[in-house]
Amino acid sequence: MSYRLAAVLVLVPLFITGCGGGGRVQILTPGVDARTVEWTAKEQGQIQSMKTLHTWSGTSVHGFRLAGRSDSRVHDRHDLTVVVLAGRADVRLAGKWKSVNPGDIIEIPRGSPYQLDRLGSDAAEFYFIYYPPYDGKDLRNVDGK
Repeated sequence: MSYRLAAVLVLVPLFITGCGGGGRVQILTPGVDARTVEWTAKEQGQIQSMKTLHTWSGTSVHGFRLAGRSDSRVHDRHDLTVVVLAGRADVRLAGKWKSVNPGDIIEIPRGSPYQLDRLGSDAAEFYFIYYPPYDGKDLRNVDGK
């Protein structure tokens, strides 16, 4: 089993047990007090916001908040695993839209275009895991993919 898959299998149950009850999902990390992703008033006023939570062992982890529709995008050098933490959204992968809910996991291999669209009036929140660590540079917008 790869390290990436092992990390996801260890971390995901922590999130799924906290999802769906309407409360804030806790992020549990060894050596760090339990925390939640808190968004500033400025971040809450934006269509999308992302903050880095930590980087280690070939991965980086980010909180992502979406209050609308993201551009269609692709990462050429990064694989991305997304855990839906709160809210509802549609995700477009391989040109097809699919609805996702808290606890769902989205796997996006490098080179695969994707797009997220919040459903309902509440922002959707996600837990992004990038392999290798994301530097913010490997992102390009693509039309209609």
